[in-house]
Amino acid sequence: MRKKILFLLLTLTLVLGFASIASAVSGRLSDWLNYYNGTYPAGAFTSSSCNVCHTSAPAVNSYGSALMAKGMTRNSLTSTMMVAVESSDSDGDGFTNIAEIRAGSLPGVVSSTPSIACTGYTYSGWSACVNGQQTRTQTGTTPAGCTGTPTTQPVLTQACTPPPAACTGYTYSGWSACVNGQQTRTQTGTTPAGCTGTPTTQPVLTQACTPPPATGDTTAPTITSFELPATFNKLTVPILSFAATDDIGVVAYKITRTSSKPSGSRKGWKGTPPTSIRFDEAGVKTVYAWAKDAAGNISLGAKAVVRVAARHRGYDVEGELSEPSGRQVYGSNLKIAPRRADDLSKMVPASLGAISEDGSSLELFVSIGKFRGAVDVYVSLYRPALDGLTPMTLYNLTPAGVFEEVVDAVLPWKTNVTDVNESIAAGLPAAGLPAGAYILRFGVTPSGNTDNYYQWYTPFTIQ
Repeated sequence: MRKKILFLLLTLTLVLGFASIASAVSGRLSDWLNYYNGTYPAGAFTSSSCNVCHTSAPAVNSYGSALMAKGMTRNSLTSTMMVAVESSDSDGDGFTNIAEIRAGSLPGVVSSTPSIACTGYTYSGWSACVNGQQTRTQTGTTPAGCTGTPTTQPVLTQACTPPPAACTGYTYSGWSACVNGQQTRTQTGTTPAGCTGTPTTQPVLTQACTPPPATGDTTAPTITSFELPATFNKLTVPILSFAATDDIGVVAYKITRTSSKPSGSRKGWKGTPPTSIRFDEAGVKTVYAWAKDAAGNISLGAKAVVRVAARHRGYDVEGELSEPSGRQVYGSNLKIAPRRADDLSKMVPASLGAISEDGSSLELFVSIGKFRGAVDVYVSLYRPALDGLTPMTLYNLTPAGVFEEVVDAVLPWKTNVTDVNESIAAGLPAAGLPAGAYILRFGVTPSGNTDNYYQWYTPFTIQ
C-alpha cells in the first residue's frame, strides 16, 4: 500500500513537472515571437512560426545561431540583436536575412528563398566582327534565381568595327630614271590601308635597270616645276619642288648660278633632283634648274629667286681640331660673324648678329672647325644677378633652335657631330630680355662625355 502511494506521488510529480516545463517553453517561444513580430510587424510570419529560428525546438537553425552569436539566450531576445544580423546571409542562399524576412521566406532555411522577378539577361561573349556586325546568344536571366520573363527583349546583335589588320607590305613612289644601271624610289606608306605595326620584310628601294636606247632621241626634257622659298634665314636653302618630264626618261638633274646651259659632261649632274642648295653669303640669289635625258638632250633652264637673310659665312681652317681631352676655357670678343682658327684661344665659335628687322630678336651665328671625332655642342645664355642677390638666370639652346630657361640640367644643342656652321634667326628674344649684362657660353665635349670640354665665353649688353 505504501509503495502504491509513493508511485502515484512520483507519477503526479513527473506529470506536473513536465506540464510546468512545457508551459515555460511555450511562454518563452511566445515571448520571442512577440519580440520578432514587434521588430518586423510587416513580416509574413505569425506568432506560431517557430521555424524562423528553430529546426525543431529547442534546436536552432543558422538564423537562430546568428542571433545567439549576438547575445540571444533562452531568456533574452531584443530588436538590437535581430537588426545586427540583417545584412548577413545566414543560410547562404544568396539573399540577406532582411531580404528574406521582407519577402516572407525563412532566413535560416536554404530551401526557402524570396520570389524575384527576372529583369535582364545573361549572354555569351560577342562573336568576331564580320561585315560590321557581332552576335551573341542568351544564356540565362538576371538576377540569379529569378522567375518569369523580363519585360525587355534580349540584345543579340550589335554593329562593330573590325580591328586594323597587321601591315604586310609597303607603298612606294615611282621608280626614278635609270642612272648608271640603277633606279631608286622612296617608301610612302604601308599596306593594307589602315594597317598597324611594321611589316616583317624590308622595303625595296633600289633595283637594277637598263637605260633606254639613246639613238634617235632629239627631244629635250621639260622642267615642270622648280621652286624655292621667297625668303630663307639660313645659307642652306631647301628646294620646295624640282620635277621634269621627257618622252623617254629624265636621267640627271642640275642647278647652276648662271643662265648659261651647262654641258652634258660637266660635273655636278645628279641622278635625282637635289633637295637643297647652299650659298656662301646672304643676299638675293637667282639660280637655274636643268634636266638631261639619256641621249644627252638638256632642257631649257627654269629660274627661281630667293632672298637669303643669313648674314654670315663660315671661315674654314686647314686640318681638323682634336676633340677635347681636358678642360679649357677661353674668352672671346663680340663679333658680327664667327671666326674659325687653328689656335682655339683666338677662335670665336658663336657670335651675335644684328637685331632682327622687327626689333624683337637677335640672331645667333655658330661656326666651329672640323673635329677629328664626334662631339656634342652646348649653347647657353647667362643673365647674372643685377643686385648681387637674385640667382642668375640660365637659358639653354634646344635642338629646335630656341632658347628655354633651364630648370633641371643643361642639354646639348647638337649631338654626335663633327662640324656646325649655321645661323639661327630670331633665336634670342631681345624684346623679352631685361636690359643689362649677359654672357653667351659655347661648349664642346666629346660625344656623350662631359668630363672634358672646350668653352668660350662672350659677354654682351642689352641697352
